Amino acid sequence: TNIGIFRKYCEIYLNNHPKLYSLDSPYSLLVRHLQPSEKGIPVQIYVFCKETSFVEFEKVQADIFDHILAVIPEFDLGVFQSPSGDDLRRLKLSDIN
Repeated sequence: TNIGIFRKYCEIYLNNHPKLYSLDSPYSLLVRHLQPSEKGIPVQIYVFCKETSFVEFEKVQADIFDHILAVIPEFDLGVFQSPSGDDLRRLKLSDIN
């Protein structure tokens, strides 16, 4: 399935990331689906970073999520986001026009 292939892609991407410990290290690396809900299927990412500085760790984490969020459409998947007041106003305005 597309979500299974996406999960495997994330695992391979993380395993090859130069700032993370890989599967052949003594540290864990895990990408898995959690219990589906009305908001979708959560994906859990569990890895260890080689960076020990808080700021550098945060940069690595942000880069990983930027990459993962950017490739999601390639797997014909989408990110769930609850509609906000602006979304609902835009929807109502599009019905008028």
